[in-house]
Amino acid sequence: MFGKIFFKELKYQFTSLTIIILIVSTFLFYDTQFIGDLKRDWVKPISPRTDTKAVEEKKEYEAILKEDKVTNSYARLFADYIGIGLGFFMVFVTAFTLVRDKRYGSNELIYTREVSSLKYVGGKYLADVITALIIVLVVAGHATWLFHGFSKLTGDSISYTAFYKYTILWILPTIMFVASLSYVLQVVFDNGIVPIIIQFIYWMYSIDIHNNQITKYIIRFNEIAPYSQFQPLEHTIFVNRIFYTLLSIVLLFVAVKLWDRKRGKF
Repeated sequence: MFGKIFFKELKYQFTSLTIIILIVSTFLFYDTQFIGDLKRDWVKPISPRTDTKAVEEKKEYEAILKEDKVTNSYARLFADYIGIGLGFFMVFVTAFTLVRDKRYGSNELIYTREVSSLKYVGGKYLADVITALIIVLVVAGHATWLFHGFSKLTGDSISYTAFYKYTILWILPTIMFVASLSYVLQVVFDNGIVPIIIQFIYWMYSIDIHNNQITKYIIRFNEIAPYSQFQPLEHTIFVNRIFYTLLSIVLLFVAVKLWDRKRGKF
């Protein structure tokens, strides 16, 4: 039954209008921000200039090549931009998931005792998270393909797993948290508008770039820098991602419990 619920939700999401919102917003952030930065600055400084700035740019690139194999540095920038987009627009995918079936007259499924609340809510949650993750992985694949072309052109080696790695480590916890929080809020308020409003307010607070404190669910690292410059922030970011992954799981079980009570199971 879990699998049936999962695939039904997955099919719904990929044929819904909300998936268009998520796809368009993700590709807009990717194209206008990340690709925009690449077009403006390119990757490897090849200017014939010999001024101080040119020398510094070359040293920084050499550090990025040595410490990050180029793509790890750019993958952090990628995760920053895509994390901002998914950090809000993901809520349009999840805000109506649990209240949608009542609206379309599926009470016979929702309130039946044949399907446990954990399987019902968990199946939908997994489908919603994977829906968003697939979209990001496709974009990460395109970014990897671009840098593959760069590698062939320059002869510089790159990491082919970098964009996928930061998608899982940085972006996935954000997706999970938005989904879990919206599940709890829609069950509590019995509608999907409230989660969108609350998520927007929290999103505005979390996209502040000045720090990655534990109260912010979006990771910000908006610069192309070698690992040695990123390293002082690594522990803070690691703790943040672990915290929001665990919090997402806790909120999911809260949503399951609340949904269970709504069905009349105690």
